[in-house]
Amino acid sequence: MRSRVAKDLLNRNVLIGESRSQLLTLFGEPDKYADASDQQLYYLIREDWDGIDPTRPDHLLISTDQSGHAIDAKIKVFRRHTP
Repeated sequence: MRSRVAKDLLNRNVLIGESRSQLLTLFGEPDKYADASDQQLYYLIREDWDGIDPTRPDHLLISTDQSGHAIDAKIKVFRRHTP
């Protein structure tokens, strides 16, 4: 369900221009990642599992400018690397 909602928001382009405080009100606190910058908000929207390990976590990634307004939003798919 979250995936469909995220895709709808992206298709309607409603997130661009929203302030960081508006985004936090809408989505809550973002997920924390060591490599995420202060200008990136990650929200888990879908996660597939293979036994005990996640194989495909999808995130809504919102990038903001220095004033904290959304300038880009997309779905970022992380795939587990296989040797």
